[in-house]
Amino acid sequence: MALKRSDMIRHGLFIYYTLKPFRFSLVKHQVMNRMESLVKKKQGMRIIDLAVSYQCNLACAHCSTGLLNKERGVLSLDDYRNIVKQAESLDNLSFNITGGEPLLWPGLYDLIPALKPGKHYISIQTNGMLLSKEKADTLARLGVNCITTSLDSPYRDVHNRFRGSKHSYDGVMHAVRHAKKAGMQVLVGTTVTHDNLRSKELESMIRLVNGLGAICLFNLAVPCGNWTGNRHVILKGSDREYLQQLMDRFPATSTDHEPGRNGKGCPAAMEKIYITPYGDILPCPFMHISFGNVRTGKLKDVVMKMRNNPYLKGYPGICVAAEDHHFQREVLSRLPDMGDLPVDYQTVFDHKTDGDKCNEHK
Repeated sequence: MALKRSDMIRHGLFIYYTLKPFRFSLVKHQVMNRMESLVKKKQGMRIIDLAVSYQCNLACAHCSTGLLNKERGVLSLDDYRNIVKQAESLDNLSFNITGGEPLLWPGLYDLIPALKPGKHYISIQTNGMLLSKEKADTLARLGVNCITTSLDSPYRDVHNRFRGSKHSYDGVMHAVRHAKKAGMQVLVGTTVTHDNLRSKELESMIRLVNGLGAICLFNLAVPCGNWTGNRHVILKGSDREYLQQLMDRFPATSTDHEPGRNGKGCPAAMEKIYITPYGDILPCPFMHISFGNVRTGKLKDVVMKMRNNPYLKGYPGICVAAEDHHFQREVLSRLPDMGDLPVDYQTVFDHKTDGDKCNEHK
């Protein structure tokens, strides 16, 4: 099938993000491994999210990580080195450092070299409040390729209310400029809901983000965390079709489906996983289901277990957590009543579900 013009532009931007800042060893590793995936149909990981801490300096209305914050032993630097080593068996291409707010975490500068930026693409997901010019320069020097931050409205007051800080909007703007001046790429995420998808505000947001020289990344609303049980925010009906039309009009936009390494669709388990500060391995940040722990099991075995789950098999055409209404009803909505989060996958899937229903929205 021929690529649309918007898809060609989008893929060109993804390539550009890989090439700059230029590191020959990184580009060589990325290109060779992606070619191997294409030619040999080799299923490799695209990205591993590492949540290093749930400490944060904001109180966002939609936060989903606070419920995962526990009084438990956190991963050590040696644990992270072991993750990097085990990730080689999964042919992983990149690591995304997230939180909470990772710039508050004291171990950040030691972790980045341990992630081997000479071969792995490194990104940091931050609210931007703490990204000074000096810190941006240091992160770039250590090997960080990309800063990902979030903007919830093109209007300062609306964004600040959503984030719980009157300084958040300006913090994002300063962070974007500092990151780009330091030579790093920038992604700006915004949450897309059923209510704002067709709004002029969202189009203004896209134009603002693109005008800053960044890709606008659409994060689809999920009924979990502070939005548990909130059915009003999730996409429904023709929303996905309209979202695609919006991305056709604005090529410098993307969901997490478009950068796919081995296929296009929901990347959870197939080429993306999320690891908590305590070592729990989740399919994605919004599915609070643990399939294992890096301290007690092999990373590859856990990922294979995930990929055999009927909800996660074979790149579903929609975001499972955000758009699969059967998954939301039968799994996601029940998690808070099953015990401490994340809930062990055996507890979650002990109640048998109809295999056809598992795929009814895929």
